[in-house]
Amino acid sequence: MSNHINDVYWFLYSIIYLYVLTPILSLAVGNKRCLQYMLALCGLVGVLVPLVNRLGVNPMYTGTVFNWPLFSTVPLLYFLAGYYLHTYWRPIRHQAAIAAAAYVAATIGMAVLGLWSNGYYRPGGPGPAYDAYVVGISSPFCVVQACALFLLFQSCETRFQTCEVSTKRMLGKVAGASLGVYLFHILFINWTGFGFVAVLKSALATHPVLYAVVVYLCTLAVVLAGKAALGRCTVAIRWMRGIRRTAVRGLHDVQ
Repeated sequence: MSNHINDVYWFLYSIIYLYVLTPILSLAVGNKRCLQYMLALCGLVGVLVPLVNRLGVNPMYTGTVFNWPLFSTVPLLYFLAGYYLHTYWRPIRHQAAIAAAAYVAATIGMAVLGLWSNGYYRPGGPGPAYDAYVVGISSPFCVVQACALFLLFQSCETRFQTCEVSTKRMLGKVAGASLGVYLFHILFINWTGFGFVAVLKSALATHPVLYAVVVYLCTLAVVLAGKAALGRCTVAIRWMRGIRRTAVRGLHDVQ
């Protein structure tokens, strides 16, 4: 709570305050108009104001009025937007194609403008400091990308429901392990180790994308194995408690 923010686990600091606010927000999101009002505030303060500043307006004209401690945080926008899209959004015609096109366009925009803002393809070349605005969570491109990805998978929900039970079970396990993969993948990357790990790192040193896939798969296997072990421990504990209750009832019956 009092340490410097860890670059890998940066989102945990936002999740803490979002979880603290959830009981209050749950009273407001039941009203669609109220939720739309909160989304508009978050979009105005968390996305549009930084964009205006980015386009050249001096922050001194917006910092005092819009430096609100609650609605100036972009994570709240994503938090509420996910609930809104899940609860109130009604699928539109060709939603999958539109969402896929929006996702691709936003991703290309982030890649191209991200390189351009950092000096690539410009006469002066890359600058000394990295500019992360275009690819950051406050960027309008990132907001469009996240919403488009959500709507794309939402439009595929009926197709997912027609899958085999084993396929849906596998998808559920992979989805349930996503947070665990994120929490523990850095340990795998930083683990020098011996034998297989050392050979793996040296062999994939020049193939970062393939290395990322391997790290994901290895961490996923470990997380799934750990969850399975915890599940078996839980079953064993419940079984032991059941035996104990049965023994106590039998003793009372005898008495």
